Amino acid sequence: MSEPERRHGSALRVVPDVDSRPYARTLPRPRAPIVGRAGELAAVEQMLTDADRRLVTLVGTGGVGKTRIAIEAADRVDRHWPVVFVALSGV
Repeated sequence: MSEPERRHGSALRVVPDVDSRPYARTLPRPRAPIVGRAGELAAVEQMLTDADRRLVTLVGTGGVGKTRIAIEAADRVDRHWPVVFVALSGV
């Protein structure tokens, strides 16, 4: 058993039934599929599933797709643990 598994139990837990989640799904639904960002998505998804990582921040200039990549990556890991989307654009 790896160190993260000893500290946190199983590093990833699959939620068996989407409808039985004890939290509300807050991810926005994109209008179109994401295209050409496989590398970035894989990197963000890996970071989000790392049991030792507590926070992931995406930075970049406006309009490069940070929010879109974050939503797609969060949707992919949502089956492992709860994901909550908080829009900060108005802050």
